[in-house]
Amino acid sequence: MPDSITVLKEHTGRRLAKKHVYHAGAWATEAFADPKWFTFEQAPVGDIDDLARVLMETAADPSKTVIRGEPNGSAFESVAQRGRTRRLNAHFDDKPRHWVCVDIDKFPGPEEMDIRREPEEMLSWLLRTQFPEEFQNVRAVWQLSSSAGVKGGVNIINMHVWFWLDRPLGEAELKAWRSMRGFPADPRLFLRVQIHYTANPVFQGASDPCGARWGWLEGARDFVSVPSIGLANEAPRGEGTGWGDIVSGDSVEEILAQMGEGEEHLKGFHAVILSAGMHWAKATPPSRWEAEMPALKEMIRKAARSAPRTRSLQDIEERYLTDGELDRIIRGATQRVVKLYADMDEAPAEADYPLELPLAEAEKVLEDAARDFFAEVLEPEGGTPIHHAALLATPGLGKTERTLRAAAAYAEHFAGEGGKRLHVFVPDNTLAAEVEVRARALFPDSVNVRSHRGRTDEVRGEMYCHPDMRAHAGVVEELGGNVADMVCKTCPFKAGCGWVAQRNDKKAPGVVVMPSAYLTQNTARNCDMAVIDEAFIQSLDTGVTVDPAKLLAAGDIDLPEWERDWQEGTLKRLEAIDSLAKARQKLYDAMGGGKHVPTPAQLRDAGLTEGTAELAKDIEYGRADAIKTKLKEFLADGLTGDALRAALASVRARFKDAGSNARVWGTIKAQLSPDIMTARPDKPLNGWRVTYSASGAQLQVGYRKRLKIADQPVLAIDATGDARLLKLALPNLRPEDVTRVHAQAPHMRVVQVVDRANSKTALVGSERVRDTRERADARARRRDGIVGRVLALTAPYRKAGLISYKALEESEQAADAARRRGEGRLLLGHYGNLRGQNGWQVVDVLAVVGRVVPAGDVLEMLASGLFYDQPEAVPAKTEPGIQRGWGHYRMRAIAGTPFCVSNETLVHAHPVVEMVRRQITEAELVQAVGRARGVRRGAGDAVVVWLLTDVPLDTVLIDDLVTSGELAGMVSLRDRLLGEFGVFPHNARHAFKFFPDEWPSEEAARKEYQRAKGGETGDIPLSGPSIIHYRKGDVPSFPSRVKYRPKGARGPLSTIEYDPARVHDVRAWLEARLGPLSRFEIEQQAETGEIPSTHQPNVEETEHMPRKTKTKTTEPALEPAEKKPLPAATREQIEAVKAKLRAGVSPTEAIRQLRPQTVQQ
Repeated sequence: MPDSITVLKEHTGRRLAKKHVYHAGAWATEAFADPKWFTFEQAPVGDIDDLARVLMETAADPSKTVIRGEPNGSAFESVAQRGRTRRLNAHFDDKPRHWVCVDIDKFPGPEEMDIRREPEEMLSWLLRTQFPEEFQNVRAVWQLSSSAGVKGGVNIINMHVWFWLDRPLGEAELKAWRSMRGFPADPRLFLRVQIHYTANPVFQGASDPCGARWGWLEGARDFVSVPSIGLANEAPRGEGTGWGDIVSGDSVEEILAQMGEGEEHLKGFHAVILSAGMHWAKATPPSRWEAEMPALKEMIRKAARSAPRTRSLQDIEERYLTDGELDRIIRGATQRVVKLYADMDEAPAEADYPLELPLAEAEKVLEDAARDFFAEVLEPEGGTPIHHAALLATPGLGKTERTLRAAAAYAEHFAGEGGKRLHVFVPDNTLAAEVEVRARALFPDSVNVRSHRGRTDEVRGEMYCHPDMRAHAGVVEELGGNVADMVCKTCPFKAGCGWVAQRNDKKAPGVVVMPSAYLTQNTARNCDMAVIDEAFIQSLDTGVTVDPAKLLAAGDIDLPEWERDWQEGTLKRLEAIDSLAKARQKLYDAMGGGKHVPTPAQLRDAGLTEGTAELAKDIEYGRADAIKTKLKEFLADGLTGDALRAALASVRARFKDAGSNARVWGTIKAQLSPDIMTARPDKPLNGWRVTYSASGAQLQVGYRKRLKIADQPVLAIDATGDARLLKLALPNLRPEDVTRVHAQAPHMRVVQVVDRANSKTALVGSERVRDTRERADARARRRDGIVGRVLALTAPYRKAGLISYKALEESEQAADAARRRGEGRLLLGHYGNLRGQNGWQVVDVLAVVGRVVPAGDVLEMLASGLFYDQPEAVPAKTEPGIQRGWGHYRMRAIAGTPFCVSNETLVHAHPVVEMVRRQITEAELVQAVGRARGVRRGAGDAVVVWLLTDVPLDTVLIDDLVTSGELAGMVSLRDRLLGEFGVFPHNARHAFKFFPDEWPSEEAARKEYQRAKGGETGDIPLSGPSIIHYRKGDVPSFPSRVKYRPKGARGPLSTIEYDPARVHDVRAWLEARLGPLSRFEIEQQAETGEIPSTHQPNVEETEHMPRKTKTKTTEPALEPAEKKPLPAATREQIEAVKAKLRAGVSPTEAIRQLRPQTVQQ
């Protein structure tokens, strides 16, 4: 029975297998990229033994896999032209095969059995109890799936079973057989291009828990005797069997109305449920999938139970309506929708949470990964590849330092004549100077470490450009000229110019540090390898706005007669005019006269090709060159300043649009490529948007600037980068070259509000909203409120930080707050200027206020432009755009059990736009929290972060969730005044006299004292955990206390508590404010010592903690108590609260029930 098997090989040779990492008693799984391009071969097989041999050979190469389809002419043609082919139905035919792989997914076996030790016994049980007679006593090859023994219970069967059949079957017959006989096999493996993964997973941190992943099941027969299969009666009428069976409808309800069997118009059960799941997944924002899935399942069950049927209801329930079956179908639909929306290179990881490592271990992983990059580039095995890699690590882990150390380990490669040249790109000139100093300390003197800066930079010293030449250089730059080419070459001061010397430093070996702005300039490419420090993708976004009427005008095309032999009457001029006119006319037709954004198919149908677009782009660039040519001429004639502007004005008026037009044609060429014509032929061009205003139509075209170092080995290091976005600029970045390192921060306590966004519009306004006096006054009141709240929350701490919007940082309220806290005690900062900043590493408390969320249309244009040449369809305008969705706060584990609390948040409906939005909003918040350098804190310098926005962050552990109203009770009046001023007077009238800025009136002070009194000290009863549970603060546990009476006063003595470390002579302090005292009695002397942290370091962490010298003797440390499991009652309570959260109970209400357990733990 001769047959064959199609073996695919991923064309770059990357691994097609998951990686399981064992740490802290649990497995975390790293997924691999969804493969797209392959080479192929046909392996002949004649029986089950041949099949086993080929499978073993294939499994030995982790870049290989298997499909059922047979390559056709399209596949061979693709390989001939490109050296590879896509895994598409158009390239592979449905070929009846003698072999079949039966995929068993998450099937529960007997509780007493263990898949890790008894795979053959469990398979025998499964075949005996769940499969029809034709499968009994037949030899088979079995393979455990990658999740077997790692995910789910040990009695769960996840297995691929390979059988030989006595006659070949195609896709339709296999589906019909499964439906007719009812055996539990995933029908997707019957599809012609469905991948059959064969490579074993990779294990790190522990060995494979399964004794074997491949094996034989012995039997008396070598093949399955396939029964007679009637395709016409493969299932009750209308019954679908696979993902290819689509039931149409405008809503889930319409589709479910077609469910049932026995009547002409009904479509069965399976196909209807599949189609309903697909429609729901497409119509529902991804952020709401988890929250709304239970409702969909109930809707399906209700429709199925009331639908006409020819079988028993029990059969319908067991076959289609179990939780397991519905979960499989719906989750499969969501996975398909993700692929339909965005053909992502990064598959989502299976692990719910990132694996967090202790500091020392995380640092080692980080530095090892950096060393691997330099080893592969500097000491390669074989030829030197264009290697792109990425290190994505927790803020504060020391990515820059570890990367420089790794490079310094290969210092000999960067020294001496013929040495290599490394470029290090950092966010700005200030950081460039800092990194240069750090690099000099790490590299030996034999390596030339230096930095480059911009011509007009004044941050690091005087501007390079000579004072006599600055104005002239500025005019040339304003007119579009190249200063280095048009000014520096004839500059009388060039001999001593640092800018000229820097530009001449093109090939010398060593390490050159420069701002990231150079990434898209030619200077960047003068290196052998590069490191990009911190995020840079958003800076690559750019675009042009053109007048469609001018872009599409096919008549009266103006060409400069002094360019490219385009003199009047020449053949070259006529050919150029004709070519550009025809291209414009075709674009005019494709755009419907300039009224809409065309699709790639419309461009093609109008007659445009890549060659046509390239020619049009070249002619437009020739028109644009006219300005530079004339500029050079006028400069040679000695024109400067206004005279130069006037001489060039007419030329600029003629050709000022040419450069923009050329860039538009460049985006057209990119979107006529074969890949895009295959992936999204009928979708509007990415990056294009037609808008209308009073002046008429405008065409906005966004695109992505190219890195000049993309053809060099590059290592990107960032705390919050996204691998898919990085791949836009670094096309050779493979999933296995992306290292993610998450470090533990046990001494950073994060408290977040759940009901207030503190948006930019609410606090500082927006240029998009017309301002009024009422709005401005309302914002000022909100700023007063939020800054006052920050002052209250940070009062108990000696040094605090505040990060928010730039306008808030520069506001009167922030300046007043800094003044009230005292010089150097409140460090301010703003979003967009955080990366690489270390000033907040010394604060005791950090308040992060608000979040950055661009307007929906801005965000869509940004994402669409970044992806202009990618296969994902990303329209520049989408509906419904930004909307309310679901996010999850990742809470610190209770008794080792992590859990999430859900809350509504802003999300974008399109997955690619949402990915970009997260890089702007969530990533900036993670950067802000990371400024406190929580990973490097110890018990002696723990830090509290108040996250005053409701955005969920899935990489930041949250200790407590509170409402904005609850914040008022998180710090007592006593702690606030003691922390801010070092004193706490018990007398409200005196308090107002001491601190008049704290209250608008003495009456207001009296009322707050009255509200606060829960005892003589005025402590406020708390509804939740006090700040004392989180902080290592500045308030003494037992401050000094004195009683006093001002001269002339009557009545009992007043009391004041004070911190002697800050108020050295309290009597003098009082008399300076109240006048002479008639009575003064010391009641209590302060005790010194720190307030203990709620978290203590482990052994490894103590090596990285700052040492503090203590003169006071301390009691011996208690032995740590043995960790006991949480009591059953407590576990039940936690599960009950989780159930409430899933049922829609508010996060605040649900978290209240967890607080007693949190404090207990």
